[in-house]
Amino acid sequence: MKKLIVLLTAILMGTICLPAQEVSASSNKINTQRISKKWKKSKVKIKFPILMYHSIASTGNSLNVPIEQFEEEITYLKSHHYYFLSPHEAYTVLKTNKKPRKNIVWLTLDDGYKNNFDVLKNLYKNYHAKATVFDIINSQNGGNFLSHYQLKNLKRSHIAIQNHTFHHMDLDKLDQQKQVEEMSTGKDNLDTLLSQKTIALAYEVPYNC
Repeated sequence: MKKLIVLLTAILMGTICLPAQEVSASSNKINTQRISKKWKKSKVKIKFPILMYHSIASTGNSLNVPIEQFEEEITYLKSHHYYFLSPHEAYTVLKTNKKPRKNIVWLTLDDGYKNNFDVLKNLYKNYHAKATVFDIINSQNGGNFLSHYQLKNLKRSHIAIQNHTFHHMDLDKLDQQKQVEEMSTGKDNLDTLLSQKTIALAYEVPYNC
């Protein structure tokens, strides 16, 4: 199954069509005017790449990316003057059609693998790059997944932690009540654990762009 990534509000549907995951954002807590105060308005509809990683390791499943390759790709983006967006900034770009720099990118990592920690903990320090981890809530503290301590540490290091649902189930196969439970319990968990207002949700959907 492929994935689609979009910041979902009524005004933004269809803005991006990429093989990634679907992302929804709650807009009522985002001060877009403050975020975009010094950004430039575009005369055309802004689109931008959204990079999706999973496990950062040399071995494992087909979604793995070796750490050397990951660092090479980040170095490439920096050398080409890309600005790395946070979830709030990604939403603001699409909401206001303004951006902070000519080249922008949203760097995301799905599932919350434990090996993400070593790669991301100094990402901002070394590259001045931000990233977003979409965390599977039920996997927290599991053998191969990020612990509560690591999630809190990453948040302090300019890495956003957002919702990848509670159990990482295929929402298309659940009834509406179960869908809401998967999404809302994930958000509530992160809100409490990280003392934040979680605004973005990523979930797997068929890719039909």
